[in-house]
Amino acid sequence: MVPNSQFTDKRVTNWSYGEHTRRLHIPFGVAYTARKDEVRAAGIEAARQVEGTALVEGRMPDVWLVGFGDSSLNFELVVWVGDKLLTAPARAVALYLWAIHEALAKRNIEIPYPQRDVHLRSGRLEVAFPPDGAGTQRWTLSQA
Repeated sequence: MVPNSQFTDKRVTNWSYGEHTRRLHIPFGVAYTARKDEVRAAGIEAARQVEGTALVEGRMPDVWLVGFGDSSLNFELVVWVGDKLLTAPARAVALYLWAIHEALAKRNIEIPYPQRDVHLRSGRLEVAFPPDGAGTQRWTLSQA
């Protein structure tokens, strides 16, 4: 039930449009060295592990390559969910992300950390890790 005030004061989203299923897109990224067919297999395996995934003809889980990130190949797990997950989209996303992580780890597919290259043209650069100073290690780079 939705109170009448919600219709007049706020935006109301009908997630299912009268159906008992809804499509979700779950974004995740993997290292550029990963084999795309293995990533797809891991994503589909993950979807099948989550109770509430709709497994019907025309609405089977799929994995889409959606972009090239700074440090990762960006994918989306595209799944249709049934009644159990329809009304709890945040919980559904959490369950799918958990399952994706497990499936990727099982196949030794790396989830990359952001990486940056530093090009020193002249002068001196001093870097301290961690930035909070506790147990800090200092590295000094100088151009030869």
